[in-house]
Amino acid sequence: QQLHEMLKYAVRSGYISVNPADMVEPPRRDTKEAAFYELKDCRKLLTALDNFDDIQWRLFFSMSIYTGMRPGELIGLNWSDINGQILTVNAGFVQLHGQKSVRTDRPKTKKSVRMIDLPKEITVLLKKHKKEQAKYRLKFGKKWPEPDAVFTNDLGERLNKYAPSKHWNRFVKKNGLRKIPLYGLRHTAA
Repeated sequence: QQLHEMLKYAVRSGYISVNPADMVEPPRRDTKEAAFYELKDCRKLLTALDNFDDIQWRLFFSMSIYTGMRPGELIGLNWSDINGQILTVNAGFVQLHGQKSVRTDRPKTKKSVRMIDLPKEITVLLKKHKKEQAKYRLKFGKKWPEPDAVFTNDLGERLNKYAPSKHWNRFVKKNGLRKIPLYGLRHTAA
């Protein structure tokens, strides 16, 4: 790619008349296999989640595996997106270098807008998390920056993009689970 760009510059500058790199087909890269958990891994994961005392991360990882939502969709999730057992995915999040996470007005793709029927396990966890979050928020009063965000840091800001993977890797290691990336839970759900 870099050589191609240099030769393109040489054509524009008049040093050569034809870019020889235009006639070369780059080798195809093999598509990396998606990492996911098999049934035995899922049993071990669900048992570990049942015994996990951090309700926010328990909910985040459970929603990943039960709903197949992308980590960015979960970071962008608002309480107003949940109506009983129906969750509407209609946003994501963006975080520019050195800035806070911000909810977007749409998810990654047009087809990503969807409604998900939540299983009872998730609705129970959502209620518990909302109650604990509300109790914690009382210390901040009206200074809680993201009152509608489901997943926040200790200061009430939407999670940063690295936090879920960092917590996932710790959780996997602590519970002796086979290591897969957090995004692998989306593939597992599929």
